Amino acid sequence: MVASDGSPAAIREHDDGVTLQLQVQPRASRPRFGPLCGAAIKVAVTAPPVEGAANLAVVALVAEALGVSAREVALLTGSRGRRKLVRVSGTTRQAVLLALESASGATVRGKGRG
Repeated sequence: MVASDGSPAAIREHDDGVTLQLQVQPRASRPRFGPLCGAAIKVAVTAPPVEGAANLAVVALVAEALGVSAREVALLTGSRGRRKLVRVSGTTRQAVLLALESASGATVRGKGRG
């Protein structure tokens, strides 16, 4: 899905950062940020969905992929589900698109609109 400004709907830019709609796969064989999958960014973590371990792994992976500290990433919704909304302070939509592009090796729609 694409937002009205041409960017992926999974990425919303705000004055202080971005919000990302994530689809999380816990217990994956390896951690991965991306690709963009419909209206969400697919994120795979090796941690199990037990006692918040997967949520902590998601925060760490998103922070690493976007080059920010883990304290800049906040889980807003979805603490008990695979669909999560996170806020990342100190980054831009363009930085997220570049991280997705480098992770997948393909051009992400909306990259040039920044």
